[in-house]
Amino acid sequence: MSGTWTDGRHAGGTEEQAPMSGHRVPVWAWWLVLGITLLVLGGVAAIIWADANSGDSSNARAAAEAYLDAVEAGDAEEANGHARVDTRSRQTELLRSDVLEEADERISDVDLGRLRVDSERGSAWGAVEYRLDGRRYSDRLELARDSDGWYVRDGLTIELPFDWSGEGGPFALAGFDEVLSGAESLEVYPAVYGIEAPNEFFEVVGDGRMVAAPESTDLFGDYERAPEHGVWTRPTDAYWDEMRTRVAEWYDDCAEKGTAAELRSCGIEIDVPLSAVAAELDVEVVREPGIIEGYGWQTFEVDTDGEFLARPKTDDGGASELSGRNSYAEASVEISSDGEMRVEVTPYY
Repeated sequence: MSGTWTDGRHAGGTEEQAPMSGHRVPVWAWWLVLGITLLVLGGVAAIIWADANSGDSSNARAAAEAYLDAVEAGDAEEANGHARVDTRSRQTELLRSDVLEEADERISDVDLGRLRVDSERGSAWGAVEYRLDGRRYSDRLELARDSDGWYVRDGLTIELPFDWSGEGGPFALAGFDEVLSGAESLEVYPAVYGIEAPNEFFEVVGDGRMVAAPESTDLFGDYERAPEHGVWTRPTDAYWDEMRTRVAEWYDDCAEKGTAAELRSCGIEIDVPLSAVAAELDVEVVREPGIIEGYGWQTFEVDTDGEFLARPKTDDGGASELSGRNSYAEASVEISSDGEMRVEVTPYY
């Protein structure tokens, strides 16, 4: 007999399965959906980052190329604008167009390599190569970014070697009116510059060409072509003749001083008795002191080989002769921008 119980079971005693309203999603499927979502979001973020970084790279490269184009063209003012260089300091005074334009040769065939850009820190850097004086040179360019955009933080400028020896004389560069010294910290743009002697007292060392470039032998030690360590000029015979003349004039003027104490203050020692210490003296220069060439051209030792003869002045015109010599002294030389030499003798007693 068939039938259905009132509690929902079949007459045969088996429980009837209630119909399912849906089915459960496996756990692995949820992980798959989550992974796809993260990949999509990550891809969008990467695209946004890449787009922003690409824009930064383009802007940084444009700033670098504008700077390099200006240096190659000899437009130092334009290059200074991209590098924010202030030429009012002595160190950067030579970074001017009138100097760079007068160079015998400027850089050419410039190649800017790949720029590595750090957008987060606002910095970029890359290698630069260029041709100058028949060879290729390598350098590094660094850029920075601020609210005004990208600019060159560390460019192609070359610092001229410092003359620690003191042997080098003053020199001049075409396009710059002032006399320069190797004992100054000076910067130039890479180029071949012509060295000029500022006056008759100095002559150019080597071939008169300064190849300003990284690791250039013209700047660092090839005496066959150019001087070492900033020695661009040396004193001429005219310098030594004029300097000896000025030292002699110093002692001629000193001999006119009068008393033994006054003579001693300027470098002439007269052996006088106590009774004649305050007496006025007539001094004759028998032999001018010589000079001992020092290490460099600005400071020298005065030789103590000078001879002097003094006669005390008396009311009756009589006099006894007194011998004298010059004390140990140093002579320092200064030469003005218009070529006027000044010598100062400093006696030590």
